[in-house]
Amino acid sequence: MDARHYASAGVPTILYGTGPKDPLDANVHRANERIKVADLRLATEVVARFAYDWLAGERP
Repeated sequence: MDARHYASAGVPTILYGTGPKDPLDANVHRANERIKVADLRLATEVVARFAYDWLAGERP
């Protein structure tokens, strides 16, 4: 979670990930970290759509 360092330095930061809202439920950054495959697929789709739109010049 390096984004916190950028944010604390005043760098605009967006953090996006997959899995449950509570990181402890996914055992985040520990042995046996886990997520549901459906959550991974959805997060991958969101990132791919964002990248496609961004590269196509569709920016807000």
